[in-house]
Amino acid sequence: MKQAIFEWIDNALPTMDNFVLGENREVWQVLHTDFFVLTLWGEAGSGKTHLLKAWQTLYGGVYIEHGDDIFRLPESISHIAIDNIHLYNDTQLTELFALFNQLKDNNTPMLFASDTPPAALTWRDDLKTRLNWGGVYEVKPLSDNDKMHALRQFANERQMYIDDAVFHYLMNFVSRDMRLLQGCLKQFDNFAVQHKRRMTVPLLKAFLEKQH
Repeated sequence: MKQAIFEWIDNALPTMDNFVLGENREVWQVLHTDFFVLTLWGEAGSGKTHLLKAWQTLYGGVYIEHGDDIFRLPESISHIAIDNIHLYNDTQLTELFALFNQLKDNNTPMLFASDTPPAALTWRDDLKTRLNWGGVYEVKPLSDNDKMHALRQFANERQMYIDDAVFHYLMNFVSRDMRLLQGCLKQFDNFAVQHKRRMTVPLLKAFLEKQH
């Protein structure tokens, strides 16, 4: 069933408003301020990518994923968010260093994300120094209670009518990764509509059985 789970990731646009804060209120607040360079770090699934995409959307900027050609960018960039920098190889780091200097000269605000703090990256020192010019914030993963709240919010936004027991079952037996949980809920909702049934645990089990 794992392969099917990874196909459930929801593609709804991340925004600042639909980010569940948990212990990350300070991070959320600083993203609404003026800054030159800022780095977010935290474990996979903590919400870094959501924040980067939401921030660049808020300011009409550009989001860069690992593997994107960082020099094939619009001529005019108001803000730029660069994700998963911990995955960059030496060649990409050289390109990133050049881009950083170019953006600095243009006074373009930059937001980076990594699975580890900049100081722990095995990088060239000149680039690590530049990242440390700005603030460095840890994005902390949601607690189980926060995840329940996030799932309820996700369901309410999409007018899904779901028994609370469904959320508990999903977290206990499917995944604790929010993107996968949300994607699963979206597909489960479609399944329930097709069968004209309420979204209950028995129906969820029937849905999951079909994913084998």
